[in-house]
Amino acid sequence: TEVVLGGGEVEKATRTGRKRFMLSGFEEAGRLVVQCRLFQRGDGWVSQQSWGLRDDGLLEERMHLKRPDQDDVIVTRLFTRIGGKSGAAREGVDGAACAGD
Repeated sequence: TEVVLGGGEVEKATRTGRKRFMLSGFEEAGRLVVQCRLFQRGDGWVSQQSWGLRDDGLLEERMHLKRPDQDDVIVTRLFTRIGGKSGAAREGVDGAACAGD
């Protein structure tokens, strides 16, 4: 799936074609965000996947599900550079790590 950052919402279908959603991409607070508005489920259903570089040099990937009248679900993964020197080289940081919000 491809998305144009800063472009308008585009209607897309899942691989099977049974479900449709609105796809968009944008920059927000220094993060790149790909957003799927799940309009067939009703108002307020949105999933966002975003990436941003943290001050400590780690790449943060965040998956965020927004649902009406329910708590958001957020999954955050952290990545460090492999095979090169980076400002993020710290003890205890693996190639990928999970952290809760």
